[in-house]
Amino acid sequence: MSKKFFDIFPPKYKQSSRPEDNITEQQSELPQLSPRKKIILGVAAFVFITGILLYFKLPRLNLEIWPQTDLLNLNEKIIIDKTVDKIDLENKIIPAEIIEEEKELWQEFSSTGSATKEGKAEGIIRLYNKYNPPTPISLKATTRFLSDSGKYFRAPDKIYIPVAQIKNGKVVPSSVDVKVEAIEAGDEYNIDPAKFSVPGLVGTPYYYSIYGESLASMKGGFAEDLRQVTQLDLQEAENNTTKKLLNDIESSLRNKISSEYILLDNAISKEVTEATPLVKAGATVEKFKFEAKAKARALVFKKSEL
Repeated sequence: MSKKFFDIFPPKYKQSSRPEDNITEQQSELPQLSPRKKIILGVAAFVFITGILLYFKLPRLNLEIWPQTDLLNLNEKIIIDKTVDKIDLENKIIPAEIIEEEKELWQEFSSTGSATKEGKAEGIIRLYNKYNPPTPISLKATTRFLSDSGKYFRAPDKIYIPVAQIKNGKVVPSSVDVKVEAIEAGDEYNIDPAKFSVPGLVGTPYYYSIYGESLASMKGGFAEDLRQVTQLDLQEAENNTTKKLLNDIESSLRNKISSEYILLDNAISKEVTEATPLVKAGATVEKFKFEAKAKARALVFKKSEL
């Protein structure tokens, strides 16, 4: 009887009908990382991402490095002498030239002081003496006379009036012309011809016998406020004018020097030779002028001789 042989095969893998089971089984086939490697990979990823963020978000700083430099000053003493006419290399002397400039300036300034200018009216009064019995009359200097308009005038000098004359039984008054001036300044004393009495004779027998009249108007009376030059005005005018003049003359002198010459700042001398106000302190003027003159000198040398 023949023997029968049967091959024994392993059972076939039965696939799960659930997809989840299949995925789990496939993932389980990936190699597993150790905890240490996971930490190292995490740190590396963090550093990489942080570096990218810092690169794009933080401001950039560009540094430029320059080498340090030192200035080396070399000083050499050179003598500039106007008395020599050629270069002296051994003694380091350079010939110099003198350039001069003269200038004058006047300016106008306003007066700041104040004053009252006034004048008294003057004129002639003809005085009459008709006193009877005829008697000569003498009046002292500064005798007052009152006009019929109420204005007082004085005679600066002593007055003598001759005796009156008797003609045909009538008294013929004698007369004398007397210069008078108003007792106050002002144009209100420029009065027209008027009659005058002598207030000092009031209460005496002579009051109605001694009288006067003016045959012409009184003139010359005025009073006005004026500007006046003060000593401070003159001082400020001098300071202002001379300062400007010295600045102007230095500028003019510098412009006069050609480009072939060298002018050192401390090689210029300036002086005011004249400073004169055209009015004196106390003058009653609105404006006044101040004049000044100056002279400047410069010591220069040629560039080609350095």
